[in-house]
Amino acid sequence: MMICTIRSRRSLPAISREQALRAAGAVGFTPGPFPGITISARYELMSFENPEVWAGTLKMKGLDSHTQGFVDIPVWVVSYEGLAIPPSGPPPPEGSTPTPRGVNRELNVVISAENGEYLGGFTYR
Repeated sequence: MMICTIRSRRSLPAISREQALRAAGAVGFTPGPFPGITISARYELMSFENPEVWAGTLKMKGLDSHTQGFVDIPVWVVSYEGLAIPPSGPPPPEGSTPTPRGVNRELNVVISAENGEYLGGFTYR
């Protein structure tokens, strides 16, 4: 499990909110509108617990100026709320106490606020 932090940004993004929505759409996430689905975009700074692991990805995405790895990278987090996304991963082992396997209601797509590149995504809630 990768642990990341997201905190408020301090500078203006190089790409606009609308460009971030289009970038999310370009990788297969249509920026709406859909009945019952709310789409939002937040400009934030994102860091991962082991930032150096991401150095290759950052270089591939044209963000190799971040020499400390994935630390305080300016991103747009484009959120699609109101979805029905089944949880991923294997079911619990046979004979174990099952935990509730609910439905995630939010898909988040991470777009670089520096160059509009898709950096990843995660489900939530």
